[in-house]
Amino acid sequence: MLYLIDRCFVRFVFVGLVNTIWGYSVYSILIFSEINYAWAILWANLAGIIFNYFSISKYVFLGSGQKVFFRFVGTYCFLYGVNTLGVWFLFNYVYMDYYLAGLVTLIPCALLSYSINKVFVFREES
Repeated sequence: MLYLIDRCFVRFVFVGLVNTIWGYSVYSILIFSEINYAWAILWANLAGIIFNYFSISKYVFLGSGQKVFFRFVGTYCFLYGVNTLGVWFLFNYVYMDYYLAGLVTLIPCALLSYSINKVFVFREES
């Protein structure tokens, strides 16, 4: 059954779990320190960019380079906006606290991250 699943996606899930634990830990510590949620997301993203770039490029998509890195950073900028809007919406309209709102936005942001990284960032150059 496992051979029916995209191997790249399976590797992304495992590497993503480590990356998510790292990023959410930074976010949670900053929220606990009473840092504004948008700043907490920003600092968690900045802390994760280098770590995530090397882990994803080495273990998931098996490619790297300067062009790839800049596309990766651009993707993280976009995901920062999606994540921040998601947390804002969940906090203001669903009345979740920032910890839970941050957890809820992890899944759609992870799926979006995989899609963008596969199609745009680590695409095969012709």
